Amino acid sequence: MSQENVEIVRRAFTASARKPKPDFATVNELFHPEFVLRSMFSAVEGRNFVGASGFREWLADANATWGSWEPEVVNVEAIDPDRVLMPVQNRFTSKEGVGLEQTSWFVVTVRDRKVTRAESYRSREQALEAAGLSEE
Repeated sequence: MSQENVEIVRRAFTASARKPKPDFATVNELFHPEFVLRSMFSAVEGRNFVGASGFREWLADANATWGSWEPEVVNVEAIDPDRVLMPVQNRFTSKEGVGLEQTSWFVVTVRDRKVTRAESYRSREQALEAAGLSEE
């Protein structure tokens, strides 16, 4: 199941990040209707994004904050039977034209062939620690 989850997550997040607009058919196929996104930015506010309305809200926030942004799924690896680790390379440009690159590390949960939860962290180490794992 782990390799299947890797492919589900890769397809799901690539579809959600497609520009100029997400591939909503694939998003609807692969994300659970009550999918929960906890981004490292929204976590500061104690906020999660839930379901399709949450996804739209998250997209609106990102579009309002940045002049442009391009996320790229770098790699996806299984960390246990239900979860994968997914680094995403983000390229942001502010509305004033200043560029920024940052990698976010997601712990993504898949159940019954649907992405149910994604939590982002600033580093691989933080993500693995939050998942109850460590690199030794």
